Amino acid sequence: MRDAFTIAVKDATETWRDGRFRSAAGLLILLIIAAVAGGVHNQSEIARQHRDAQRAERDVWLEKGDMNPHAAAHYGAFVFKPVQPLSAIDPGLDPFVGVFVFLEAHKQQLARHRPIEDATPTRRLGQLTPASVALVLLPLLIVSLTFSSFAGEREHGTLRPLMAMGISRRSLLTGKALGAMLPLVAIIVPAVVIGAVFVWTNAPADPEAPVAARAVAMLAVYLAHALIWVGLGLAVSARARTQGTALIVLLALWFLNAFVAPPLAMATAKWIDPSPSAIEFAASIQDEKDSWPTWDARVEDLTTRFLDGEFASTMAPSNVEVTALLESEADETALYNRRFDALFAQYARQAHTFERIGTLAPTLAARSLSMAFAGTDEAHDRQFSAAASAYRTQMLTTLNGELAAYGQFNTFDYTRGRDLWEKVPPFDYEVPSAAWALSSRAWSAIVLAGWLVTVSIAAAWSVVSMKVGP
Repeated sequence: MRDAFTIAVKDATETWRDGRFRSAAGLLILLIIAAVAGGVHNQSEIARQHRDAQRAERDVWLEKGDMNPHAAAHYGAFVFKPVQPLSAIDPGLDPFVGVFVFLEAHKQQLARHRPIEDATPTRRLGQLTPASVALVLLPLLIVSLTFSSFAGEREHGTLRPLMAMGISRRSLLTGKALGAMLPLVAIIVPAVVIGAVFVWTNAPADPEAPVAARAVAMLAVYLAHALIWVGLGLAVSARARTQGTALIVLLALWFLNAFVAPPLAMATAKWIDPSPSAIEFAASIQDEKDSWPTWDARVEDLTTRFLDGEFASTMAPSNVEVTALLESEADETALYNRRFDALFAQYARQAHTFERIGTLAPTLAARSLSMAFAGTDEAHDRQFSAAASAYRTQMLTTLNGELAAYGQFNTFDYTRGRDLWEKVPPFDYEVPSAAWALSSRAWSAIVLAGWLVTVSIAAAWSVVSMKVGP
Protein backbone atom coordinates (compact mmCIF):
# COMPACT_ATOMS: atom_id res chain seq x y z
CA MET A 1 0.00 0.00 0.00
CA ARG A 2 2.96 2.27 0.65
CA ASP A 3 4.11 1.84 -2.96
CA ALA A 4 0.64 2.75 -4.23
CA PHE A 5 0.52 5.85 -2.06
CA THR A 6 3.99 6.92 -3.22
CA ILE A 7 2.99 6.55 -6.86
CA ALA A 8 -0.26 8.44 -6.23
CA VAL A 9 1.51 11.36 -4.56
CA LYS A 10 4.13 11.50 -7.30
CA ASP A 11 1.53 11.51 -10.12
CA ALA A 12 -0.73 13.99 -8.34
CA THR A 13 2.20 16.32 -7.66
CA GLU A 14 3.31 16.23 -11.29
CA THR A 15 -0.24 16.88 -12.43
CA TRP A 16 -0.64 19.83 -10.07
CA ARG A 17 2.67 21.34 -11.15
CA ASP A 18 1.48 21.27 -14.72
CA GLY A 19 0.20 24.76 -15.43
CA ARG A 20 -2.18 23.39 -18.04
CA PHE A 21 -4.01 21.35 -15.42
CA ARG A 22 -4.24 24.29 -13.02
CA SER A 23 -5.63 26.44 -15.79
CA ALA A 24 -8.14 23.76 -16.82
CA ALA A 25 -9.14 23.14 -13.19
CA GLY A 26 -9.57 26.85 -12.53
CA LEU A 27 -11.65 27.26 -15.67
CA LEU A 28 -13.80 24.27 -14.76
CA ILE A 29 -14.42 25.64 -11.26
CA LEU A 30 -15.42 29.01 -12.75
CA LEU A 31 -17.79 27.23 -15.13
CA ILE A 32 -19.30 25.31 -12.22
CA ILE A 33 -19.77 28.52 -10.22
CA ALA A 34 -21.38 30.25 -13.20
CA ALA A 35 -23.60 27.25 -13.94
CA VAL A 36 -24.74 26.82 -10.33
CA ALA A 37 -25.28 30.54 -9.77
CA GLY A 38 -27.17 30.93 -13.03
CA GLY A 39 -29.23 27.80 -12.43
CA VAL A 40 -30.17 28.74 -8.87
CA HIS A 41 -31.04 32.31 -9.86
CA ASN A 42 -33.19 31.09 -12.75
CA GLN A 43 -34.83 28.41 -10.62
CA SER A 44 -35.59 30.85 -7.79
CA GLU A 45 -37.10 33.39 -10.18
CA ILE A 46 -39.29 30.78 -11.88
CA ALA A 47 -40.33 29.35 -8.50
CA ARG A 48 -41.34 32.84 -7.32
CA GLN A 49 -43.38 33.39 -10.48
CA HIS A 50 -45.15 30.07 -10.06
CA ARG A 51 -45.94 30.78 -6.40
CA ASP A 52 -47.27 34.24 -7.20
CA ALA A 53 -49.34 32.91 -10.10
CA GLN A 54 -50.80 30.10 -7.99
CA ARG A 55 -51.75 32.50 -5.18
CA ALA A 56 -53.29 34.94 -7.67
CA GLU A 57 -55.21 32.09 -9.30
CA ARG A 58 -56.54 30.97 -5.91
CA ASP A 59 -57.73 34.52 -5.15
CA VAL A 60 -59.46 34.71 -8.53
CA TRP A 61 -61.17 31.39 -7.87
CA LEU A 62 -62.48 32.49 -4.46
CA GLU A 63 -63.50 36.00 -5.53
CA LYS A 64 -65.32 35.21 -8.77
CA GLY A 65 -68.69 35.97 -7.22
CA ASP A 66 -71.97 34.10 -7.35
CA MET A 67 -72.61 31.74 -10.25
CA ASN A 68 -74.02 28.37 -11.09
CA PRO A 69 -71.76 25.52 -9.79
CA HIS A 70 -71.43 23.94 -13.22
CA ALA A 71 -70.70 27.33 -14.74
CA ALA A 72 -67.92 27.61 -12.17
CA ALA A 73 -66.60 24.26 -13.41
CA HIS A 74 -66.49 25.74 -16.91
CA TYR A 75 -64.83 28.85 -15.46
CA GLY A 76 -62.03 26.52 -14.53
CA ALA A 77 -58.80 26.91 -12.61
CA PHE A 78 -55.08 26.88 -13.30
CA VAL A 79 -52.62 24.70 -11.39
CA PHE A 80 -48.89 25.33 -11.70
CA LYS A 81 -46.13 22.77 -11.56
CA PRO A 82 -43.87 23.48 -8.55
CA VAL A 83 -40.23 24.12 -9.36
CA GLN A 84 -37.91 21.57 -7.78
CA PRO A 85 -34.88 23.05 -5.96
CA LEU A 86 -32.45 20.63 -7.62
CA SER A 87 -33.65 21.65 -11.07
CA ALA A 88 -30.99 24.34 -10.65
CA ILE A 89 -28.45 21.51 -10.91
CA ASP A 90 -30.16 19.51 -13.65
CA PRO A 91 -33.17 21.15 -15.37
CA GLY A 92 -33.72 17.95 -17.36
CA LEU A 93 -36.98 18.04 -19.27
CA ASP A 94 -38.43 21.07 -17.46
CA PRO A 95 -37.70 23.53 -20.30
CA PHE A 96 -39.48 21.23 -22.76
CA VAL A 97 -42.70 20.38 -20.88
CA GLY A 98 -45.61 22.56 -19.83
CA VAL A 99 -45.61 24.42 -16.53
CA PHE A 100 -49.36 24.70 -15.85
CA VAL A 101 -52.59 22.85 -16.54
CA PHE A 102 -55.98 24.47 -17.07
CA LEU A 103 -58.72 22.45 -15.38
CA GLU A 104 -62.28 22.73 -16.65
CA ALA A 105 -65.49 20.78 -17.13
CA HIS A 106 -65.85 18.32 -20.02
CA LYS A 107 -62.21 18.64 -21.05
CA GLN A 108 -58.84 17.54 -19.70
CA GLN A 109 -55.83 19.49 -20.91
CA LEU A 110 -52.18 18.73 -21.43
CA ALA A 111 -49.72 20.94 -19.57
CA ARG A 112 -49.18 24.22 -21.39
CA HIS A 113 -46.40 26.77 -21.94
CA ARG A 114 -43.02 25.17 -22.44
CA PRO A 115 -40.27 27.54 -21.23
CA ILE A 116 -38.15 26.69 -24.28
CA GLU A 117 -40.76 28.45 -26.44
CA ASP A 118 -39.82 31.80 -24.89
CA ALA A 119 -36.08 31.09 -24.89
CA THR A 120 -33.63 32.98 -27.05
CA PRO A 121 -32.18 31.14 -30.09
CA THR A 122 -28.82 30.75 -28.35
CA ARG A 123 -30.41 29.17 -25.29
CA ARG A 124 -32.32 26.73 -27.48
CA LEU A 125 -28.97 25.40 -28.65
CA GLY A 126 -28.25 24.32 -25.10
CA GLN A 127 -27.27 25.88 -21.84
CA LEU A 128 -24.49 25.25 -19.38
CA THR A 129 -25.74 23.44 -16.29
CA PRO A 130 -23.91 21.86 -13.35
CA ALA A 131 -25.14 18.47 -14.60
CA SER A 132 -23.61 19.02 -18.04
CA VAL A 133 -20.34 20.08 -16.42
CA ALA A 134 -20.30 16.94 -14.27
CA LEU A 135 -21.33 14.53 -17.03
CA VAL A 136 -19.58 16.09 -20.05
CA LEU A 137 -16.69 18.38 -19.10
CA LEU A 138 -15.40 16.51 -16.06
CA PRO A 139 -14.92 13.24 -18.02
CA LEU A 140 -12.95 15.23 -20.60
CA LEU A 141 -10.62 16.41 -17.86
CA ILE A 142 -10.34 12.84 -16.57
CA VAL A 143 -9.33 11.72 -20.06
CA SER A 144 -6.52 14.29 -20.02
CA LEU A 145 -5.34 12.95 -16.65
CA THR A 146 -5.42 9.23 -17.44
CA PHE A 147 -4.54 8.71 -21.10
CA SER A 148 -0.79 8.75 -20.38
CA SER A 149 -0.90 6.89 -17.04
CA PHE A 150 0.64 3.67 -18.41
CA ALA A 151 1.20 4.48 -22.08
CA GLY A 152 3.33 7.47 -21.12
CA GLU A 153 5.42 5.46 -18.68
CA ARG A 154 5.95 2.84 -21.38
CA GLU A 155 6.95 5.39 -24.02
CA HIS A 156 9.38 7.13 -21.67
CA GLY A 157 10.93 3.84 -20.66
CA THR A 158 10.07 4.21 -16.96
CA LEU A 159 7.49 1.43 -16.70
CA ARG A 160 10.01 -1.43 -16.80
CA PRO A 161 12.23 0.08 -14.05
CA LEU A 162 9.15 0.55 -11.88
CA MET A 163 8.27 -3.10 -12.25
CA ALA A 164 11.90 -4.12 -11.69
CA MET A 165 11.84 -2.30 -8.32
CA GLY A 166 9.40 -4.92 -7.10
CA ILE A 167 6.27 -2.80 -7.32
CA SER A 168 3.32 -5.08 -7.91
CA ARG A 169 0.90 -4.43 -10.72
CA ARG A 170 -1.88 -4.14 -8.17
CA SER A 171 -0.01 -1.38 -6.33
CA LEU A 172 0.76 0.28 -9.65
CA LEU A 173 -2.92 0.29 -10.63
CA THR A 174 -4.03 1.58 -7.23
CA GLY A 175 -1.38 4.30 -7.26
CA LYS A 176 -2.26 5.44 -10.78
CA ALA A 177 -5.97 5.49 -9.93
CA LEU A 178 -5.41 7.53 -6.78
CA GLY A 179 -2.96 9.77 -8.63
CA ALA A 180 -5.68 10.56 -11.17
CA MET A 181 -8.41 11.07 -8.57
CA LEU A 182 -6.51 13.25 -6.10
CA PRO A 183 -6.29 16.26 -8.47
CA LEU A 184 -10.02 15.92 -9.07
CA VAL A 185 -10.60 16.56 -5.38
CA ALA A 186 -9.44 20.14 -6.00
CA ILE A 187 -12.41 20.49 -8.35
CA ILE A 188 -15.08 18.23 -6.86
CA VAL A 189 -14.87 19.47 -3.26
CA PRO A 190 -15.22 23.20 -4.11
CA ALA A 191 -17.97 22.36 -6.60
CA VAL A 192 -19.94 20.42 -3.98
CA VAL A 193 -19.52 23.15 -1.37
CA ILE A 194 -20.47 25.92 -3.79
CA GLY A 195 -23.48 24.01 -5.08
CA ALA A 196 -24.69 23.19 -1.56
CA VAL A 197 -24.34 26.81 -0.42
CA PHE A 198 -26.23 28.19 -3.41
CA VAL A 199 -29.06 25.66 -3.14
CA TRP A 200 -29.29 25.96 0.64
CA THR A 201 -29.31 29.77 0.77
CA ASN A 202 -32.02 30.03 -1.89
CA ALA A 203 -35.31 29.00 -0.34
CA PRO A 204 -36.86 26.12 -2.30
CA ALA A 205 -40.26 26.46 -3.90
CA ASP A 206 -41.54 23.83 -1.49
CA PRO A 207 -39.94 24.01 1.99
CA GLU A 208 -40.91 20.38 2.57
CA ALA A 209 -39.39 19.17 -0.70
CA PRO A 210 -37.12 16.13 -0.16
CA VAL A 211 -33.89 17.89 -1.14
CA ALA A 212 -31.18 16.36 1.08
CA ALA A 213 -31.59 12.70 0.10
CA ARG A 214 -31.96 13.59 -3.57
CA ALA A 215 -28.86 15.83 -3.48
CA VAL A 216 -26.74 13.09 -1.90
CA ALA A 217 -28.01 10.62 -4.51
CA MET A 218 -27.14 13.02 -7.35
CA LEU A 219 -23.63 13.46 -5.94
CA ALA A 220 -23.24 9.67 -5.76
CA VAL A 221 -24.28 9.40 -9.42
CA TYR A 222 -21.73 12.03 -10.52
CA LEU A 223 -18.95 10.41 -8.47
CA ALA A 224 -19.74 6.94 -9.85
CA HIS A 225 -19.72 8.35 -13.38
CA ALA A 226 -16.35 10.03 -12.76
CA LEU A 227 -14.91 6.79 -11.38
CA ILE A 228 -16.10 4.93 -14.47
CA TRP A 229 -14.14 7.33 -16.64
CA VAL A 230 -11.07 6.96 -14.44
CA GLY A 231 -11.31 3.20 -14.91
CA LEU A 232 -11.82 3.56 -18.67
CA GLY A 233 -8.83 5.87 -18.93
CA LEU A 234 -6.55 3.50 -17.03
CA ALA A 235 -7.75 0.44 -18.96
CA VAL A 236 -7.21 2.06 -22.36
CA SER A 237 -3.86 3.52 -21.33
CA ALA A 238 -2.67 0.11 -20.16
CA ARG A 239 -3.60 -1.56 -23.45
CA ALA A 240 -2.65 1.20 -25.91
CA ARG A 241 0.79 1.08 -27.53
CA THR A 242 1.26 4.86 -27.45
CA GLN A 243 -0.11 7.90 -25.66
CA GLY A 244 -1.55 9.18 -28.92
CA THR A 245 -3.52 6.01 -29.47
CA ALA A 246 -4.86 6.08 -25.92
CA LEU A 247 -5.89 9.72 -26.28
CA ILE A 248 -7.67 9.15 -29.59
CA VAL A 249 -9.58 6.14 -28.26
CA LEU A 250 -10.62 7.92 -25.08
CA LEU A 251 -11.67 11.08 -26.92
CA ALA A 252 -13.74 8.96 -29.30
CA LEU A 253 -15.45 7.23 -26.37
CA TRP A 254 -16.07 10.59 -24.69
CA PHE A 255 -17.55 12.11 -27.86
CA LEU A 256 -19.81 9.11 -28.42
CA ASN A 257 -21.09 9.23 -24.83
CA ALA A 258 -21.51 12.99 -24.64
CA PHE A 259 -22.84 13.97 -28.07
CA VAL A 260 -23.77 10.94 -30.18
CA ALA A 261 -25.49 8.55 -27.76
CA PRO A 262 -28.13 10.94 -26.25
CA PRO A 263 -29.81 12.13 -29.47
CA LEU A 264 -29.42 8.69 -31.06
CA ALA A 265 -31.03 7.01 -28.06
CA MET A 266 -33.90 9.52 -28.01
CA ALA A 267 -34.54 9.10 -31.74
CA THR A 268 -34.44 5.32 -31.41
CA ALA A 269 -36.81 5.35 -28.44
CA LYS A 270 -39.33 7.48 -30.32
CA TRP A 271 -39.01 5.27 -33.41
CA ILE A 272 -39.61 2.08 -31.43
CA ASP A 273 -42.44 3.56 -29.33
CA PRO A 274 -43.92 6.44 -31.36
CA SER A 275 -46.21 8.91 -29.61
CA PRO A 276 -48.77 11.27 -31.16
CA SER A 277 -48.30 15.02 -31.37
CA ALA A 278 -50.48 17.27 -29.23
CA ILE A 279 -52.68 18.04 -32.24
CA GLU A 280 -53.07 14.36 -33.16
CA PHE A 281 -53.84 13.46 -29.56
CA ALA A 282 -56.55 16.12 -29.23
CA ALA A 283 -58.02 15.20 -32.63
CA SER A 284 -58.29 11.50 -31.70
CA ILE A 285 -60.20 12.38 -28.53
CA GLN A 286 -62.54 14.71 -30.40
CA ASP A 287 -63.18 12.04 -33.03
CA GLU A 288 -64.32 9.62 -30.35
CA LYS A 289 -66.51 12.24 -28.68
CA ASP A 290 -68.10 13.07 -32.05
CA SER A 291 -69.28 9.45 -32.29
CA TRP A 292 -71.25 9.80 -29.06
CA PRO A 293 -74.99 10.64 -28.94
CA THR A 294 -75.87 14.32 -29.15
CA TRP A 295 -77.01 16.22 -26.08
CA ASP A 296 -80.67 16.03 -27.09
CA ALA A 297 -80.35 12.31 -27.73
CA ARG A 298 -78.75 11.79 -24.33
CA VAL A 299 -81.55 13.70 -22.55
CA GLU A 300 -84.19 11.79 -24.50
CA ASP A 301 -82.57 8.47 -23.64
CA LEU A 302 -82.42 9.38 -19.95
CA THR A 303 -86.08 10.41 -19.99
CA THR A 304 -87.02 7.09 -21.58
CA ARG A 305 -85.01 5.19 -18.97
CA PHE A 306 -86.80 7.11 -16.22
CA LEU A 307 -90.22 6.35 -17.69
CA ASP A 308 -89.24 2.68 -18.06
CA GLY A 309 -88.63 2.54 -14.32
CA GLU A 310 -84.83 2.32 -14.36
CA PHE A 311 -84.65 4.66 -11.37
CA ALA A 312 -87.40 2.95 -9.42
CA SER A 313 -85.01 1.47 -6.86
CA THR A 314 -82.97 4.64 -6.54
CA MET A 315 -83.63 8.31 -6.15
CA ALA A 316 -85.34 9.61 -9.28
CA PRO A 317 -83.63 12.49 -11.04
CA SER A 318 -85.12 15.83 -10.02
CA ASN A 319 -83.83 17.37 -13.24
CA VAL A 320 -83.26 15.10 -16.24
CA GLU A 321 -80.87 17.56 -17.88
CA VAL A 322 -78.70 17.76 -14.76
CA THR A 323 -78.55 13.98 -14.53
CA ALA A 324 -77.65 13.80 -18.23
CA LEU A 325 -74.97 16.41 -17.58
CA LEU A 326 -73.47 14.36 -14.76
CA GLU A 327 -73.50 11.17 -16.83
CA SER A 328 -71.88 13.02 -19.72
CA GLU A 329 -69.20 14.38 -17.39
CA ALA A 330 -68.52 10.89 -16.04
CA ASP A 331 -68.22 9.47 -19.55
CA GLU A 332 -65.85 12.24 -20.61
CA THR A 333 -63.74 11.86 -17.49
CA ALA A 334 -63.41 8.13 -18.17
CA LEU A 335 -62.47 8.87 -21.77
CA TYR A 336 -59.81 11.40 -20.86
CA ASN A 337 -58.40 9.19 -18.11
CA ARG A 338 -58.13 6.29 -20.53
CA ARG A 339 -56.51 8.34 -23.28
CA PHE A 340 -54.11 10.16 -20.96
CA ASP A 341 -53.11 6.91 -19.28
CA ALA A 342 -52.34 5.45 -22.70
CA LEU A 343 -50.37 8.55 -23.72
CA PHE A 344 -48.26 8.60 -20.58
CA ALA A 345 -47.74 4.85 -20.90
CA GLN A 346 -46.24 5.54 -24.33
CA TYR A 347 -43.96 8.17 -22.82
CA ALA A 348 -42.96 5.71 -20.11
CA ARG A 349 -42.11 3.08 -22.74
CA GLN A 350 -39.96 5.64 -24.56
CA ALA A 351 -38.16 6.41 -21.31
CA HIS A 352 -37.62 2.72 -20.63
CA THR A 353 -36.27 2.20 -24.15
CA PHE A 354 -33.90 5.11 -23.59
CA GLU A 355 -32.77 3.42 -20.38
CA ARG A 356 -32.19 0.10 -22.13
CA ILE A 357 -30.04 1.81 -24.75
CA GLY A 358 -28.19 3.42 -21.85
CA THR A 359 -26.72 0.00 -21.18
CA LEU A 360 -24.28 0.76 -24.01
CA ALA A 361 -23.20 4.15 -22.67
CA PRO A 362 -22.68 4.97 -18.97
CA THR A 363 -23.34 8.66 -19.52
CA LEU A 364 -26.92 7.88 -20.60
CA ALA A 365 -27.57 5.96 -17.40
CA ALA A 366 -26.05 8.79 -15.36
CA ARG A 367 -28.22 11.34 -17.20
CA SER A 368 -31.38 9.37 -16.45
CA LEU A 369 -30.52 9.09 -12.76
CA SER A 370 -29.49 12.74 -12.52
CA MET A 371 -32.82 13.94 -13.92
CA ALA A 372 -34.73 11.50 -11.73
CA PHE A 373 -33.14 12.73 -8.50
CA ALA A 374 -33.51 16.36 -9.63
CA GLY A 375 -37.22 15.71 -10.17
CA THR A 376 -37.07 16.84 -13.80
CA ASP A 377 -37.57 13.62 -15.75
CA GLU A 378 -40.55 12.12 -17.57
CA ALA A 379 -41.71 10.13 -14.52
CA HIS A 380 -42.01 13.25 -12.35
CA ASP A 381 -43.84 15.13 -15.09
CA ARG A 382 -46.25 12.20 -15.31
CA GLN A 383 -46.79 12.34 -11.54
CA PHE A 384 -47.64 16.05 -11.72
CA SER A 385 -50.10 15.44 -14.55
CA ALA A 386 -51.74 12.65 -12.55
CA ALA A 387 -52.02 14.94 -9.52
CA ALA A 388 -53.59 17.68 -11.67
CA SER A 389 -56.07 15.16 -13.09
CA ALA A 390 -57.03 13.94 -9.61
CA TYR A 391 -57.49 17.54 -8.47
CA ARG A 392 -59.74 18.20 -11.48
CA THR A 393 -61.87 15.19 -10.59
CA GLN A 394 -62.15 16.40 -7.00
CA MET A 395 -63.12 19.90 -8.15
CA LEU A 396 -65.81 18.63 -10.53
CA THR A 397 -67.16 16.19 -7.94
CA THR A 398 -67.59 19.03 -5.45
CA LEU A 399 -69.24 21.42 -7.90
CA ASN A 400 -71.43 18.95 -9.78
CA GLY A 401 -72.35 17.20 -6.54
CA GLU A 402 -73.70 20.49 -5.24
CA LEU A 403 -75.68 20.94 -8.43
CA ALA A 404 -77.16 17.44 -8.22
CA ALA A 405 -78.05 17.80 -4.54
CA TYR A 406 -80.01 21.03 -5.02
CA GLY A 407 -83.12 19.01 -5.86
CA GLN A 408 -85.14 21.61 -7.80
CA PHE A 409 -86.31 21.77 -11.39
CA ASN A 410 -84.63 25.14 -11.99
CA THR A 411 -81.20 23.76 -11.14
CA PHE A 412 -79.37 25.68 -13.88
CA ASP A 413 -80.62 28.92 -12.34
CA TYR A 414 -79.14 27.92 -9.01
CA THR A 415 -76.15 30.01 -7.89
CA ARG A 416 -73.64 29.74 -5.08
CA GLY A 417 -70.79 31.87 -3.82
CA ARG A 418 -67.50 31.81 -1.96
CA ASP A 419 -68.68 29.29 0.64
CA LEU A 420 -68.86 26.65 -2.08
CA TRP A 421 -65.66 27.72 -3.83
CA GLU A 422 -63.78 27.29 -0.53
CA LYS A 423 -64.85 23.64 -0.45
CA VAL A 424 -62.44 23.10 -3.34
CA PRO A 425 -59.08 23.02 -1.52
CA PRO A 426 -55.92 24.67 -2.91
CA PHE A 427 -53.84 22.51 -5.23
CA ASP A 428 -51.09 20.82 -3.23
CA TYR A 429 -48.65 18.62 -5.13
CA GLU A 430 -46.50 16.38 -2.96
CA VAL A 431 -43.14 15.60 -4.56
CA PRO A 432 -42.29 11.87 -4.48
CA SER A 433 -39.43 10.72 -2.30
CA ALA A 434 -35.87 10.00 -3.40
CA ALA A 435 -36.60 6.28 -2.98
CA TRP A 436 -39.48 6.59 -5.45
CA ALA A 437 -37.19 8.41 -7.90
CA LEU A 438 -34.64 5.61 -7.60
CA SER A 439 -37.27 2.91 -8.09
CA SER A 440 -38.51 4.65 -11.24
CA ARG A 441 -34.99 4.46 -12.69
CA ALA A 442 -33.83 1.20 -11.15
CA TRP A 443 -32.55 -0.05 -14.50
CA SER A 444 -30.25 2.98 -14.90
CA ALA A 445 -28.94 2.49 -11.36
CA ILE A 446 -28.16 -1.16 -12.13
CA VAL A 447 -26.50 -0.20 -15.42
CA LEU A 448 -24.33 2.48 -13.78
CA ALA A 449 -23.27 0.09 -11.03
CA GLY A 450 -22.61 -2.59 -13.65
CA TRP A 451 -20.42 -0.23 -15.65
CA LEU A 452 -18.45 0.67 -12.52
CA VAL A 453 -17.81 -2.98 -11.68
CA THR A 454 -17.06 -3.93 -15.29
CA VAL A 455 -14.65 -1.05 -15.83
CA SER A 456 -12.88 -1.81 -12.55
CA ILE A 457 -12.39 -5.43 -13.63
CA ALA A 458 -11.30 -4.33 -17.12
CA ALA A 459 -8.73 -1.91 -15.66
CA ALA A 460 -7.35 -4.60 -13.36
CA TRP A 461 -7.12 -7.13 -16.21
CA SER A 462 -5.50 -4.59 -18.54
CA VAL A 463 -2.80 -3.78 -16.02
CA VAL A 464 -2.20 -7.43 -15.15
CA SER A 465 -1.80 -8.41 -18.81
CA MET A 466 -0.13 -5.24 -20.16
CA LYS A 467 3.28 -5.21 -21.77
CA VAL A 468 5.94 -3.27 -19.92
CA GLY A 469 8.03 -2.65 -23.03
CA PRO A 470 7.31 -0.89 -26.33
